[in-house]
Amino acid sequence: MKMKKDILVGFILAIGLSACTPELETEYGNSRIMFSNSAPSLALIDMNNTNDQLGSLPDSTINYVSVYRSGVTKNLDEIKVKISVDESYISNLISEASQTTAPTDEMKRYISSVDMPADMASIPSEVTIPKGARSALVPVILKMGKVKAYKNDILNYSWSDYNNLSVPKSKMLVLTLTITDTSKYEILEDKKHCFIEIIKCLTKL
Repeated sequence: MKMKKDILVGFILAIGLSACTPELETEYGNSRIMFSNSAPSLALIDMNNTNDQLGSLPDSTINYVSVYRSGVTKNLDEIKVKISVDESYISNLISEASQTTAPTDEMKRYISSVDMPADMASIPSEVTIPKGARSALVPVILKMGKVKAYKNDILNYSWSDYNNLSVPKSKMLVLTLTITDTSKYEILEDKKHCFIEIIKCLTKL
């Protein structure tokens, strides 16, 4: 008889606890905001335009970049993500590399690269990951004439060098995007930057 009584008491306690316990958290795992593709690469091969013709080239939109939210959840809330261009990230990285005897992989990758000035691209200052979605596209508009004309004395590859696999393609024009803030959830630090790497091969210059 005592066993039945204990079971009954336990059942009543369980009902009571469930009535006063807050709704269970529906988020499992780490929820972070990040770039889903941190280093998209774009090859600009131009075999038609001379240096004088580059200024008249139309802008071009590339859709290689997305912001993404991680974590397993039953409810995907709308999230606003703020983005900016960092015009000095690569130059600062190169400066740091010159002062260390143990350069990072990132330093080695961009040691011969150059920052893209912000006025050569147009990006939205804020994008929204819609309710129910995991990611949102970040359209990047390149001022193609300016991009192709910029620092070709050090960045432009000849056709033979571009096609030679033994020649490292480390001379890149890099547009660095940074997630600066979000309306919800933390930013994943090691993926808060997106480096749009541009390799140029303009044969008519």
